[in-house]
Amino acid sequence: MMSGAPIIEYEYDESETPSEAVITAVAAKSNRDPLTIDPLYETIDPDALDAIFRTRLTEDTNRRSVRVELHFEGEHVEVTTGEVRIYDTDATNTDEPTVNAHERQD
Repeated sequence: MMSGAPIIEYEYDESETPSEAVITAVAAKSNRDPLTIDPLYETIDPDALDAIFRTRLTEDTNRRSVRVELHFEGEHVEVTTGEVRIYDTDATNTDEPTVNAHERQD
């Protein structure tokens, strides 16, 4: 889990997939067109990312929440149900692509 406040907080709803939200948030952070950034699939399988959150939205999960963290386009990205947060990459000390998934019971 990241410490400190996120640089960008981007909210999304059911009209946008989590993978689309990641691309939109990263493009907004870097002031670029979403079509000009690297493909998300080079870091994480977008269908798998979307499936994790689709399952959470459609099943009774006893108020469990999921958080997926990844490095994409030089940014540390955290995805939760309905929100993408981008944190200062200086705090992460890595440009290596990493993916961490966390589940917690509220």
